[in-house]
Amino acid sequence: MVEREPTSFATNAIDRDDLVWCRPELEAQIRSLDADELRQIALAVGELLQDEFWSAVRSILSQQFDQATDGVDEEVDMSDIDNDNSDPT
Repeated sequence: MVEREPTSFATNAIDRDDLVWCRPELEAQIRSLDADELRQIALAVGELLQDEFWSAVRSILSQQFDQATDGVDEEVDMSDIDNDNSDPT
């Protein structure tokens, strides 16, 4: 077993246009953000998503290797994964 913290995480950048899509009423403020401010937002998003990200990685690996042990030599069908990112509130 690996006894260290994981070092990679997918969210280390965020696209300004994605932020505008998410909050169009803040477009002027979003457009005025500099690169450091965008990176801080990306890091904050990464922090919030970290547990869910690693849970998804574990799930995908389990699916991949469960298939391999069943003698199926196919990649994981990503359409089977629940990607509902809607706000539950």
